[in-house]
Amino acid sequence: MSRKERALPEPTTAAAAEQPVLEGVPPQPTQQGPAAPHLLIMIMAAVFMVSAEARVIAPILPALAGDFRTSVAQTGLLITAYTIPYGVFQIVYGPLADRFSRQQVIGAALGLFALGTFVSGFAPSLLALTILRFVTGAAAAGVIPVALAYVGDAVPYAQRQAALGRVVSIASLGGVVSAALGGLIATIATWRTLFLAYGIVALCVAGVLLRLPVQRARTARPRKQGLLGP
Repeated sequence: MSRKERALPEPTTAAAAEQPVLEGVPPQPTQQGPAAPHLLIMIMAAVFMVSAEARVIAPILPALAGDFRTSVAQTGLLITAYTIPYGVFQIVYGPLADRFSRQQVIGAALGLFALGTFVSGFAPSLLALTILRFVTGAAAAGVIPVALAYVGDAVPYAQRQAALGRVVSIASLGGVVSAALGGLIATIATWRTLFLAYGIVALCVAGVLLRLPVQRARTARPRKQGLLGP
């Protein structure tokens, strides 16, 4: 190799980054920035609240049937009124989470969820409570699925499986705790008190999530491709 060839500098990272881009093509969102520990904790708290509130209905169905002077079978429709929108509205939150930040979507969805839960404590009839459960289920659809997507984007690959496992474990724990204690709490107080308490706690978590600094997605422009590829 000649002295002249050895003197040639190697391309730097900055120079390599200066690749031609497609004209008129906007930046494409990629992954979230690294997950902040306190933000991840609050997202897990949101997951816990949604899972706990979703399981609280079954233990209090007899109390609801007694207060509304109807059968347990009829009050069981409250479970359906929650689960159907929970499944359907997940397809709505995906594009929203891509357009905005996952953190903002989780916080806003949890805020609506908390409001629906709190107002459920004042429901004057079974019909009113059924409508509120529909709203609450639609809002809940934007928490756990988006939280899992957030972990997939923001947590480094080496720690991702452990973080996803913690989120799933927190969701399971919320359901178990609520199913075990929900009926007991409703017996000691009332089912209305239970909804009010869940709503207040969920609203506090949503408020913290929305006040934390927003982690926005990094962007990357698509590179121009030649006939033989990039």
